Amino acid sequence: MNTKIKKVISILLTIFFVCNIFSPAAFASPDYSNLANTNTVESIADTNKSEAVVEPRNAVTKIVKSAINFIKNNKEAAAEVIESVSGSTVAKNFLKYYDKVVEVLEPLLEWSEIPAQAVYDAVRRVLVSAGVSETVAVNIALAIKEGLSWFV
Repeated sequence: MNTKIKKVISILLTIFFVCNIFSPAAFASPDYSNLANTNTVESIADTNKSEAVVEPRNAVTKIVKSAINFIKNNKEAAAEVIESVSGSTVAKNFLKYYDKVVEVLEPLLEWSEIPAQAVYDAVRRVLVSAGVSETVAVNIALAIKEGLSWFV
């Protein structure tokens, strides 16, 4: 892949991760002041606020599900993304254990919410239980987790 494209991708990924790490939501404490309110109007307003919080998670889950389907249906293209993220050795190992990875990702599609960490944990766990070394399993799982962030 062209070095300019790699630099742009790495800059975008860095910005994405820095924005997620230092987001104001990460440092905010929960607001429990409205728990004692019995006013119906305030309760309805609180319900609407909680629904607004759920919608972005559903959107992210839809994107993660699309990414998992992309991995299932596009073996070579997924390997190219992993190669861009983690290098050719990890991509070759991904192709070697592709069937195991897809086998563990399919049940995740039934979940109502899929955090990226769950994808990482599932892939690492199935590869280690299949006899793959911890290092190779972690590299593949991390590459898939980082590749999912490209879709988000």
